[in-house]
Amino acid sequence: MTSQPLPALVLDGATRSADQDAQSTVHRGRLFRKYLLLILSLVTGAMLASGAFWIWSSHQDNKAALASLQHEKALAAAARIEQYITGIEQQLKYAALPQIGAGDVELRRIEFLKLLRQVPEITDIAQLDGAGREQLLVSRLTMDSVNSGKDRSREPAFRNASRWATHSRLPSSGAATGRQPLRQG
Repeated sequence: MTSQPLPALVLDGATRSADQDAQSTVHRGRLFRKYLLLILSLVTGAMLASGAFWIWSSHQDNKAALASLQHEKALAAAARIEQYITGIEQQLKYAALPQIGAGDVELRRIEFLKLLRQVPEITDIAQLDGAGREQLLVSRLTMDSVNSGKDRSREPAFRNASRWATHSRLPSSGAATGRQPLRQG
């Protein structure tokens, strides 16, 4: 009968439709994978670019913050150093007061010893005459000397002090104040 060829035809159609469905599914799968890879690569690229920009921006911000912090610490350190040096200068000015005459060497030596006790950073202090000859030396490291007459006029400390004295408004010789100029050795 005629019913047998129909199932064969139907089977043939079903076979063709399954092949077409398989090809269509494979074709759709390839297209889906292509678009998926394209979208994933675009998103990954955008995220990498965003991350790189964020890292660079963060690095720049950290550099600026570090520079600001270093500047602030440097200013604070400079203020402490200035205060420290001002304190030493005040102690030196007190030791160089003209209340002690040039002939009273023992009183000057006692004042120098007090200064060495109060300011441990000073290791020795010398009193020189206008020609650079040592009148008095009080030191933590060497023996004290009185009227040694050692010529220290060629030392940079004496030359710089003499240069400062000629440019300052303070008297540079003992004649005006009755005292000898104070030089730190």
